Amino acid sequence: MILVMTQQFKELRTRGWWTIEPLLVADVVEKHGKLVVGEKGELIIEFESETQILALSLDLIEHFNDQIFIAP
Repeated sequence: MILVMTQQFKELRTRGWWTIEPLLVADVVEKHGKLVVGEKGELIIEFESETQILALSLDLIEHFNDQIFIAP
């Protein structure tokens, strides 16, 4: 599962527009999985179970409505 976050992290390439502070998103994400940087600079969330993925999806909706989404 990959969540691409592209601004505020100076080591990563930027693309897209931000409507939410990335650090707020990171706080929610880190409750459910581990953030790692992939080989191509993408920000990846590692999960131990599919339950964590569902919980993150619901938490993102609760905190940010439709502003943040995750892609498999």
